Amino acid sequence: AMTDGTPETQAIGDALCVACAFFYSFYDIQTFKWGRIIPRTQLVTTKIATQAFLSVALCIGLAYDDTLSYFQNNPDFLTQSSLVPVVLWSGLIVNALATFLQVGGMQAVGPTRAQTIFASQPLWSSALAYAFLGETIGFQGAMGGTAFLFALYLAITAPKEGAAESTA
Repeated sequence: AMTDGTPETQAIGDALCVACAFFYSFYDIQTFKWGRIIPRTQLVTTKIATQAFLSVALCIGLAYDDTLSYFQNNPDFLTQSSLVPVVLWSGLIVNALATFLQVGGMQAVGPTRAQTIFASQPLWSSALAYAFLGETIGFQGAMGGTAFLFALYLAITAPKEGAAESTA
């Protein structure tokens, strides 16, 4: 569904989506590259430690007052709030397990196919929103989904990376 907004805010949103796609693609390529050099456990551990450090730095740098206020107003947050389970879920499942599986999967299929699969998140989000939330999918959304499925078909049927080099 299209959200209301000015053309300027929509242009900013589009530009941010393009920037995210660029950085995510760069991340996938680097993960594939370093996954061949560094053992998977070490790579995942380094990624998680870096994310944890940057998350704490972000809380201190941008939301220090809010973070401090939360802990002061919730002294029993370890036993009475949902913060600990959320942090554990986010840390162990979303970051650790998913990254561990992602690195192994990328080594198996290569960065091009992996990025195509990872890029399907908006398609799945739209389908789930349609099924469970009653969202509508307009003409532009249907065309975008169709274009993505065609790109996925091209990626699946493309020769595997390195196959051309081994036949030469």
